[in-house]
Amino acid sequence: MEFRLATIQDLPRILEMYKELVQRMQLQTSPIWDEVYPCCCLPDDIQFNRLYVLLKNSRILSAFALCDTEPGASHVSWANSDGRALYLTRLGVRAGKERRGIGSLMLEYAKATAKATGFDSLRLFVVDHNLPAIRLYQKYGWNQASGIYRKQTDSNTVLCEYGFEIDL
Repeated sequence: MEFRLATIQDLPRILEMYKELVQRMQLQTSPIWDEVYPCCCLPDDIQFNRLYVLLKNSRILSAFALCDTEPGASHVSWANSDGRALYLTRLGVRAGKERRGIGSLMLEYAKATAKATGFDSLRLFVVDHNLPAIRLYQKYGWNQASGIYRKQTDSNTVLCEYGFEIDL
């Protein structure tokens, strides 16, 4: 497997992966992503060197972005409020490849990348009903911040998100 920064040439394959994830989510009772998000962010993520991909035989298995800001950051109380934090966002694993350790591997890559670039902690937000993701973060030592970020989507849905962080 190969882990690296995404390039603009990867974009069609990355979009395909995320669109498959969105289709799968649409079948669930509470979809988190839609036909606009996260795909609308991916070109900028690539342009600003913040989108990372995991490939196997040229097929995108997973991707995430590492951003220096996050809209919900001030809505929760972080344990490590004094250090430099990076935000893990848009973490997706190809539909049909869940429960194979890819999410765990991507968390390790995200931590290593953030640490190598001089950050003190890595943070993320997760929708309150995304229990598999919450369990994954807890299993690997992420700590839940106090408070909830209530994010209104374009469709006037309010998503309640928990903040998680881990020291690097």
